[in-house]
Amino acid sequence: MSKPILIFFSKEGCSACEKFSIEWGKLIKQTSFKLPNGSIMDGIKDKVKFVRFRCDQKHKVPPWFEKYVTGYPTIILANPESYNNYYNSNGSYSSSCHLDGLVQGIVFNYIIVKGEYQYLGIPHTAENICDWVNNKYIDVLNGVDDENYTDYKIDTSFYA
Repeated sequence: MSKPILIFFSKEGCSACEKFSIEWGKLIKQTSFKLPNGSIMDGIKDKVKFVRFRCDQKHKVPPWFEKYVTGYPTIILANPESYNNYYNSNGSYSSSCHLDGLVQGIVFNYIIVKGEYQYLGIPHTAENICDWVNNKYIDVLNGVDDENYTDYKIDTSFYA
């Protein structure tokens, strides 16, 4: 079974993106995280494939992600089969791809309310994203995305 793809969209000159880059490095390297309540949570470095898109004047958000990227930084957990429709195993764009539509996935820190993304205000820390991935990656493997996600009852009081 393929691993879900954890995607970080950053933008040149974005201070929040630079700050989050440190957290991104932790996600890639750490095998566990200590939570505010003292318990230990498994890391995600073996559960997902990590991909980063650096957007600037020349490198725009690909059309199959445009709906998800409403600001920077944006973190998406994508379905691997859907993602692989657009990208080769080495991460390069598949020139044979002629698909319309979106990569299936869910966006960290947002929910859809009446067809619009609503920001939840959860800090972009490695621990928060790790917890989110640990709770959502099976759903993403099963093809759930933001459009058909019904189990979005998030208790934001947990997040530091």
